[in-house]
Order: sequence, then C-alpha cells, then structure tokens
Amino acid sequence: MAISHKDQYVRFIVNRGVGANDRVANSVDSSLSYLRSVSHHFGIEISPETLNSEADVQLLANSLEGVRRPRTIGNYVSAMRQYVAIVHELGFLPNENLTIANELVEMTAPEVA
Repeated sequence: MAISHKDQYVRFIVNRGVGANDRVANSVDSSLSYLRSVSHHFGIEISPETLNSEADVQLLANSLEGVRRPRTIGNYVSAMRQYVAIVHELGFLPNENLTIANELVEMTAPEVA
C-alpha cells in the first residue's frame, strides 16, 4: 500500500520541526513508517479519501486496540494527525460533490459493448 502526497507530507512535517532535534532515530522516517504500518494493517492507501479527519484517525486507532500496544497506537495517531493536517492545510480534501457527480454519471452512462 502507499501514501498519497508523501513528498508533501515529509516537507510539511519537517517544516513543523519534526526531526529537528533527532540524535539517534529519524522522526521523519518513523512517521512515514507509522503511516505505512497503518496502510498495511488495513490494506488501504493513505490518502485524503481515507484519512482526512479526526474521526478517521479515531476510527483507525480504535480498530488497532488490542492488536498493537498503546504506545505504538499513539505513534500511529501522531503520524495520522500530521497527515490530516497536511490534507487540510494544502487543500487536498476530497471533493464530495465531484464524487457524487461521478457516481451519477456512472449510473446514467450507457453501457459500452
């Protein structure tokens, strides 16, 4: 699975100071690793469509309870919240009206033989 807007995510968290004081571990790499772990666990692409609100973060985090340690879930939540922040700040929110319009087009489009 993948992370949409990965490069923008990395720039965003670096600009927010993530990893600035690292001595041993690389916090930026860790954040990416946490998102990849969430993606892999749920079999989803991390994208504005799958992760764009605190409700999404909580839904995924709650689903991990009992499967991952609380500290690990906390790390996942931190990385997911940063992703939600970039989605909002850089305007990557999914366009619900466009999605509805596409569904209507698909429903009314003639079948192609």
